[in-house]
Amino acid sequence: MFYDENDVIILNGEDGSEVLFSMLDSIDHEGSEYVFLMPLPDQGEAENEVYIFRVIEGDTMADEDFEIVEDEDLSDELYEIFTERNKDRFTVEKD
Repeated sequence: MFYDENDVIILNGEDGSEVLFSMLDSIDHEGSEYVFLMPLPDQGEAENEVYIFRVIEGDTMADEDFEIVEDEDLSDELYEIFTERNKDRFTVEKD
């Protein structure tokens, strides 16, 4: 799957509202695909915060689902890959 930072993904927020995210990167890792998303401004989410989701494939791209990565070790590993791959595109900080 290919995404670029101009791709916009719409996900449902915790309150059921739609949240628009900018696609920053997509990484295949250990048999799964992960995407790095940042909420567009004024979406009610923390600005400049990057969220990592595992892509759950459907029959078509429209049927795909996204599951937030909650495993801290996996999240750290993926974030390292992301920062190395994108060091020339983004200034990244880790909490």
